[in-house]
Amino acid sequence: GSGWVYYRTPAELLGDMGVKDYIVEQGSSGKWTYRKWSNGDAECWASATVSGMACTTKVGNWYRTGNITIDNYPFTFAANPDLQMTFETYSGTGGLAWSAGTSSSSPKTKPATVYVIRPTSLNSITGFIRYYAKGKWK
Repeated sequence: GSGWVYYRTPAELLGDMGVKDYIVEQGSSGKWTYRKWSNGDAECWASATVSGMACTTKVGNWYRTGNITIDNYPFTFAANPDLQMTFETYSGTGGLAWSAGTSSSSPKTKPATVYVIRPTSLNSITGFIRYYAKGKWK
Protein backbone atom coordinates (compact mmCIF):
# COMPACT_ATOMS: atom_id res chain seq x y z
CA GLY A 1 0.00 0.00 0.00
CA SER A 2 2.92 2.43 0.56
CA GLY A 3 4.46 1.86 -2.86
CA TRP A 4 7.63 0.28 -1.54
CA VAL A 5 9.18 -2.74 -3.31
CA TYR A 6 11.35 -4.93 -1.14
CA TYR A 7 14.12 -7.02 -2.65
CA ARG A 8 15.25 -10.28 -1.04
CA THR A 9 17.99 -12.52 -2.38
CA PRO A 10 17.20 -16.21 -2.87
CA ALA A 11 19.40 -17.00 0.16
CA GLU A 12 17.47 -14.50 2.29
CA LEU A 13 14.12 -15.93 1.17
CA LEU A 14 15.26 -19.47 2.02
CA GLY A 15 16.43 -18.22 5.43
CA ASP A 16 13.06 -16.55 6.01
CA MET A 17 11.41 -19.93 5.35
CA GLY A 18 13.71 -21.72 7.79
CA VAL A 19 15.72 -23.59 5.13
CA LYS A 20 19.16 -24.11 6.65
CA ASP A 21 20.95 -25.78 3.76
CA TYR A 22 20.37 -25.91 0.04
CA ILE A 23 22.11 -26.83 -3.20
CA VAL A 24 24.02 -23.89 -4.67
CA GLU A 25 25.47 -25.76 -7.67
CA GLN A 26 24.97 -29.11 -9.32
CA GLY A 27 25.88 -30.67 -12.60
CA SER A 28 28.14 -33.12 -14.33
CA SER A 29 31.69 -33.07 -15.60
CA GLY A 30 33.15 -36.00 -17.49
CA LYS A 31 32.03 -39.15 -15.68
CA TRP A 32 31.24 -37.22 -12.49
CA THR A 33 27.91 -35.91 -11.19
CA TYR A 34 28.13 -33.47 -8.28
CA ARG A 35 26.30 -31.22 -5.83
CA LYS A 36 27.61 -28.32 -3.75
CA TRP A 37 25.65 -27.23 -0.67
CA SER A 38 25.35 -23.77 0.90
CA ASN A 39 27.00 -24.96 4.13
CA GLY A 40 30.18 -25.91 2.23
CA ASP A 41 29.48 -29.64 1.90
CA ALA A 42 30.02 -31.24 -1.49
CA GLU A 43 29.46 -34.67 -2.95
CA CYS A 44 30.21 -36.31 -6.25
CA TRP A 45 29.81 -39.76 -7.71
CA ALA A 46 30.95 -41.62 -10.83
CA SER A 47 31.39 -45.05 -12.35
CA ALA A 48 34.30 -46.61 -14.24
CA THR A 49 33.67 -49.64 -16.43
CA VAL A 50 35.80 -52.76 -15.98
CA SER A 51 35.42 -54.98 -19.03
CA GLY A 52 37.26 -58.19 -19.79
CA MET A 53 40.11 -57.32 -17.43
CA ALA A 54 42.43 -60.07 -16.21
CA CYS A 55 42.66 -60.58 -12.45
CA THR A 56 45.79 -62.71 -12.36
CA THR A 57 48.55 -60.76 -10.56
CA LYS A 58 49.26 -62.51 -7.27
CA VAL A 59 49.18 -60.40 -4.08
CA GLY A 60 49.74 -62.67 -1.10
CA ASN A 61 46.87 -65.18 -1.19
CA TRP A 62 44.75 -62.93 -3.47
CA TYR A 63 44.82 -61.80 -7.09
CA ARG A 64 44.44 -58.33 -8.56
CA THR A 65 43.72 -56.60 -11.84
CA GLY A 66 45.81 -53.90 -13.45
CA ASN A 67 45.31 -50.22 -12.60
CA ILE A 68 41.84 -48.71 -12.85
CA THR A 69 41.71 -44.91 -12.90
CA ILE A 70 39.10 -42.21 -13.36
CA ASP A 71 39.17 -38.52 -14.26
CA ASN A 72 39.73 -35.75 -11.73
CA TYR A 73 36.84 -34.68 -9.53
CA PRO A 74 34.75 -31.88 -11.10
CA PHE A 75 36.23 -29.44 -8.52
CA THR A 76 39.01 -29.41 -5.93
CA PHE A 77 37.88 -30.29 -2.42
CA ALA A 78 39.02 -27.93 0.36
CA ALA A 79 40.31 -30.93 2.36
CA ASN A 80 40.68 -34.61 1.58
CA PRO A 81 37.15 -35.97 1.03
CA ASP A 82 35.74 -39.20 2.41
CA LEU A 83 35.86 -41.62 -0.49
CA GLN A 84 34.02 -44.90 -0.99
CA MET A 85 34.86 -47.22 -3.87
CA THR A 86 33.06 -50.47 -4.57
CA PHE A 87 33.16 -53.07 -7.32
CA GLU A 88 29.80 -54.05 -8.71
CA THR A 89 29.27 -56.91 -11.14
CA TYR A 90 26.39 -58.76 -12.74
CA SER A 91 28.49 -61.51 -14.28
CA GLY A 92 29.35 -63.56 -11.18
CA THR A 93 32.95 -62.35 -11.18
CA GLY A 94 32.89 -60.70 -7.76
CA GLY A 95 35.74 -58.88 -6.11
CA LEU A 96 36.62 -55.90 -3.95
CA ALA A 97 37.79 -52.41 -4.94
CA TRP A 98 41.24 -51.91 -3.42
CA SER A 99 43.00 -48.56 -3.33
CA ALA A 100 46.51 -48.66 -4.75
CA GLY A 101 47.50 -45.33 -3.14
CA THR A 102 47.60 -41.72 -4.28
CA SER A 103 51.18 -41.32 -5.49
CA SER A 104 50.08 -39.98 -8.90
CA SER A 105 47.34 -37.66 -7.64
CA SER A 106 46.23 -35.46 -4.79
CA PRO A 107 43.30 -36.84 -2.77
CA LYS A 108 41.66 -33.39 -3.04
CA THR A 109 41.58 -33.52 -6.85
CA LYS A 110 41.40 -37.18 -7.90
CA PRO A 111 40.66 -40.60 -6.40
CA ALA A 112 43.51 -43.04 -6.01
CA THR A 113 44.21 -45.72 -8.56
CA VAL A 114 42.16 -48.84 -7.81
CA TYR A 115 42.55 -52.57 -8.36
CA VAL A 116 39.88 -55.22 -8.16
CA ILE A 117 41.08 -58.00 -5.86
CA ARG A 118 39.60 -61.46 -5.42
CA PRO A 119 40.59 -64.73 -3.75
CA THR A 120 40.89 -66.68 -7.02
CA SER A 121 42.54 -65.89 -10.32
CA LEU A 122 40.27 -65.11 -13.27
CA ASN A 123 41.20 -64.27 -16.87
CA SER A 124 38.32 -61.87 -17.43
CA ILE A 125 36.20 -59.83 -15.04
CA THR A 126 33.49 -57.36 -15.93
CA GLY A 127 31.69 -54.78 -13.81
CA PHE A 128 31.93 -51.23 -12.51
CA ILE A 129 33.97 -49.36 -9.93
CA ARG A 130 31.51 -47.02 -8.20
CA TYR A 131 32.97 -43.90 -6.59
CA TYR A 132 31.34 -41.62 -4.02
CA ALA A 133 33.25 -38.69 -2.50
CA LYS A 134 31.95 -36.33 0.18
CA GLY A 135 33.76 -33.39 1.72
CA LYS A 136 33.95 -29.62 1.78
CA TRP A 137 34.19 -27.33 -1.23
CA LYS A 138 34.78 -24.18 0.82
